[in-house]
Parts: sequence; C-alpha cells; structure tokens
Amino acid sequence: MKRLGIIMITMFMVAFSVMGQENARETRKAAKEKQREARKAAIAKENAANRALITKLVNERAFVLEAQYLSDDQGNMLEVNSDINFIIVKGDKASFQFGDPSMIGYNGVGGITVVGDLQAYKIMQHKKGDYIVSFDIFSNVGTLFVTIDIVPENLRAEATIRGNTANALNYTGKIVPLDKSRIYQGNAF
Repeated sequence: MKRLGIIMITMFMVAFSVMGQENARETRKAAKEKQREARKAAIAKENAANRALITKLVNERAFVLEAQYLSDDQGNMLEVNSDINFIIVKGDKASFQFGDPSMIGYNGVGGITVVGDLQAYKIMQHKKGDYIVSFDIFSNVGTLFVTIDIVPENLRAEATIRGNTANALNYTGKIVPLDKSRIYQGNAF
C-alpha cells in the first residue's frame, strides 16, 4: 500500500511538472509573438512617419540628399563624406557639391560646388509609393539635369546628375530635412 501511495505521488509530480513545462513553452511562445507584433507595429509607424516626411519635403522643395557614395556610368563607386557630398533643393534654388577633404579643389573643400536656379521641377509617384523627382539646374557652368529616386520608408535616395555630355555623376544616400542637415557648402561657381 505504501508503495502504491509513493508511486501515485511520483506519477502526480511527473504529470504536473510536464504540464508546467508545456505551459512555460506556451507562455514563451506567446511572449515572442507579442514582441514580433510590437516590432511590426513600430516599423509600420516609422514607415508611415517617413512617408509623410518625404511627401512634405518633396512638395515644399526643401531637402538635402546627403551622399554616402558617388559613382559614375561605368559603375565605379566611391565611399564619400556626406558632409561635403550632397544635392540640396531649397525653394527655387538647387545646388550640388562633391569633394574630398584630403584634396584641394575649386570650392575650398576638395571639389566643386554648383549653385543655380531650379527649373522644370516634377514629382512622380509610383504605385508602391516611391518618388521620382526631376528638375534642371541653370548655373554658370551650364544646364544640369537631375533625377532623384526616393524610397520613403527608409529615406534612401539615388540621384543622377547629367550635363550636356553623356557622362553622369550618381549620388547614393539619405534624404534629410534642411534644418537637420550636417552639410558644409564650399565656395560656388
């Protein structure tokens, strides 16, 4: 009888510990699912805020593309300092600059700065929400044609600047509001 009692108590203890482990697994699984949902909601909220910001900046003509990379038509890419490599749109003016702080250039920061009047400003939006902004810059060095592809969710942008030749300069970086930009503009042509 005593043995039967000990066996019964042991079986109950094993059964309760197994049930407790299953409950702990379900609790951990539910907590992970809750974290995943919270992360998705936070990302969706951030994407919506970024989309609203880009829409505002593009429509107000008040933004800076701070480049992290410059490239040419052949695909040669160079990592650059975003403080001195940028495209800026400010009302009816636009400018771009490229430079290398270790060199001497026309603008005082190792490169070239071009400032001009903004003309033919056009905004197109894809079905998935990406923007294409195109415009012309009339400057002392001639007319330059700029096309900027913007992905609002992560504020990423790629821009191409073309002159009257077949060559192009490509900027890859982030779109930033004018008041949050860290750029340093050198002497312009």
